Order: sequence, then C-alpha cells, then structure tokens
Amino acid sequence: MAFQPETMLCPPGRVKVSDQSFTAVAPVFVTVMFSVSPVSQALRSTDAHRIARRRAADRRIGHNCAVRRFDSAGGDLVVGVTVRATITSHERWGVMAEVVGHETMGASVDAGVIDSPSGSSRALPEEYPPVGAQVDAVVQEISRYHPPAWIRLTTRATDLRELRRPCGFCGRPTTLSPGGDGVTVDVRSSTGPGCASFDAHRSCLADRLDPDLGGDRARINAVGRD
Repeated sequence: MAFQPETMLCPPGRVKVSDQSFTAVAPVFVTVMFSVSPVSQALRSTDAHRIARRRAADRRIGHNCAVRRFDSAGGDLVVGVTVRATITSHERWGVMAEVVGHETMGASVDAGVIDSPSGSSRALPEEYPPVGAQVDAVVQEISRYHPPAWIRLTTRATDLRELRRPCGFCGRPTTLSPGGDGVTVDVRSSTGPGCASFDAHRSCLADRLDPDLGGDRARINAVGRD
C-alpha cells in the first residue's frame, strides 16, 4: 500500500459576535498604608527616661523661678530696729502682735520681755498692753529657719534704749541698736529655703575671715555706717 501523509482536519469554529460598550473605572485617590515593626522596647525606655529627666529639670527650674522663698519675708527688718506693733491678743505666755507695715508676718512678745510694774520677772496677764493698743517695740529676733517666718519683739524700756545680745563668737554682749558694735549674720543656701541667724561683734566676725580678704573685713566694719 502506498504511504499516505497524515492529515488533520479542524471543523470550522463557531463565533458569537456581540457588541459591548467600553467601560473603565473612574480614577480615585488611594491611601496606601504600610505596616511597620513596632518601636523597640529599648528605644521606648530611653525616650521615657529622657522625658522624665526633662520634666524633673523643668520642675526644679519652675520651683526656683515661681516659688517665693519664705525666708525672704521681712527682708527690710533687722534685729535692733524700733517698730510700731499692734497687740492682737493676750496669751498665757505673752501677747500676739502685728508689726505695722508687716501685717502678713506673725509677731509676738513674750511676757519675759514686757515690763512688769509689780516687779515680776515675767509680766502678769493684767500687765499686758491692752488688745488693740499700738506700742513701741524692738525687733529682738527674726526666725526664718522654718516657715512661717516669725518676728519676736521686746517692749522693755531698757531694750528700747539699747538692745544687747550675746555675740555668737565670744559670748560677750554686743549692742545691736543703731550705732552699736553688733551685726546680725544670716546664713542661707541655694539648696533650699531657710535661714539661720546669729548676732556678733563686727570685730569678732571680721577677725575670723582670712587675713587676705582685706576688702571683706573692711566692708564688715563699714556696712551700715557709710
């Protein structure tokens, strides 16, 4: 039989023709968000510590700038000056008072520094100045170690003439009234409020300075006298 080549027959395809209109999606704005790994714990801890330190520093700055130190009260009052005081109440130990011009500060006069016509070492309650009376008094001490700042007065006639108190260096009396040989030394710190005070002879204080601090020694002897 003679060789015959292979023949492939494909039937005609069927095509369904249809018309379809062209459609397209209108453009829109799309926000694409990418997921990221969370901030590491170490980074969060470092930031937290930095913020905490900054806030602590801000509090310290705010405290120093905004809060008034209680030990600045009565800064224009000095031990030994004469003032006018209004008696506000009688107490078992003495009287409460207000210093004219410094009514916001507490003040008192102990019975031991009120003259007693009867000769008692402490004035008797009936010998106290009457409530509401204004009297002459001398600043004996200004306590600023703990709040509130407090003025201690004396109304004794001898103190009105000349107030004398022990020197913190030698222990001998020093005159703190105007023209006297005594001064009041206030000790304060930038670390916090509070003031410790003591009285001293000018000479005792100056003599305890380094001899090389001649200018400071001279100013101690001259302050208030210029």
